[in-house]
Amino acid sequence: MDTLYAALAAARPALESNSRLQRLALGGPTLAGAAAYYSLRPAAASRRASRAMRSPDISFVRRAWAPLSHPWLVRAAEAAASLEFGLRLVSAERCLVGGVPCRIYATRPLTDAPCQVLVYVHGGAFVASLLAADLTVLGALGRATGAVMVYPEYSLAPEHPYPCALDEVLRVYRALDHRRTDAKPALGSPAKTPSKKPNSSGGHQTLAAEAWLEAARIGRIAVVGESAGGNLAAALVCRLARESLAQESLARESLVRASLVRASSAQESQGTVAQEASSPAGRGPRAPDGLVLAYPALNVTLAPSTSRAVHNFDPVLPLGIMYAVLGAYPGPRGEAHAAKGSDPFLSPYHATDELLARFPPTHLIAGGFDPLLDESVDFYGRLRRMGVASSLHVGPALPHGFFGLVKISDAARRAVQTAIDFLESPAIFGRPPPA
Repeated sequence: MDTLYAALAAARPALESNSRLQRLALGGPTLAGAAAYYSLRPAAASRRASRAMRSPDISFVRRAWAPLSHPWLVRAAEAAASLEFGLRLVSAERCLVGGVPCRIYATRPLTDAPCQVLVYVHGGAFVASLLAADLTVLGALGRATGAVMVYPEYSLAPEHPYPCALDEVLRVYRALDHRRTDAKPALGSPAKTPSKKPNSSGGHQTLAAEAWLEAARIGRIAVVGESAGGNLAAALVCRLARESLAQESLARESLVRASLVRASSAQESQGTVAQEASSPAGRGPRAPDGLVLAYPALNVTLAPSTSRAVHNFDPVLPLGIMYAVLGAYPGPRGEAHAAKGSDPFLSPYHATDELLARFPPTHLIAGGFDPLLDESVDFYGRLRRMGVASSLHVGPALPHGFFGLVKISDAARRAVQTAIDFLESPAIFGRPPPA
């Protein structure tokens, strides 16, 4: 990463020139030449990268990570994941789930049979998408669990600051939750049940992605959040917990009113009020059946911590980039809360015990050299104190973003395997039947 950051810093004047001709003529060659030079001079690359990382802006960060969302590289990564894991994109076009563009991946044919769903909330420091780097882990999770994987392409900061991304992830989750087998369809969206035709999929009809979304019968839902996606996944559960608490409060108030009416009203009034009390507002979305948080950015404040100080030269998330993106995500609405750490939906690290007590079984994964390590350890400790079934795996000597290293690092592969083991537990998905 030092070579990449140093080369981008050297080529930045040409890449950001106002002249399109100059950008085309000089940008690429300058970048290639700088990359070749710094790859042979690692000490010089480290010095140049350190200077560049002191106060980077969002455009610099995006340019450094842009190749991982380039269509050519994404298609190549999808082809590799298909060969290794049988992972396939089940629709050529992005599907809208809850009105949000999503990619839907699967390792098995989509049918009208009940299925498990894994929502993968990607990282990228709230400002970028790193899809090409995620596909190996998506393939490993999909092959192990047999789940259908929904990959929301949420809006990015700073153009779309908090709470835009969280609201979109919540809409995706609500749309999927409405399709749980024991849940009624959303009002005005009756489920369509296609006719069964015997075929090679165990007697169930094979469906295209759009038809599957209309007819899906979902059994269990798990959410995996990585880095910034870990923040959004934890904040999603906090939002669901707040809604659940509000509904329970309304139910209690209705019961109190019903009791008062029963004490002073006629028999016919009792039946009317009791009926209202029995269904105060309908059932809201349930929490996921399981939650995996991989090196999550739980504390969107500039507050110092031991791991942020000790590991401030992390190769993926050095201190300069961390503070640049933490300043970009909150936006005007969340800026005051970010400074005080007072909004648990912006910084789930500061969630109240009342919200944390409603978390589903949770597995946290962190790197031993990650500047965000302390947040994961502290969050795990609080979940345990609240009686939540939770576990923590710290990969020794791993930096931030190590899911992208599973091809070359045994420690990264072991960390991913802990997520698979968690998802395969009977309380979450269980082991899938043979394909």
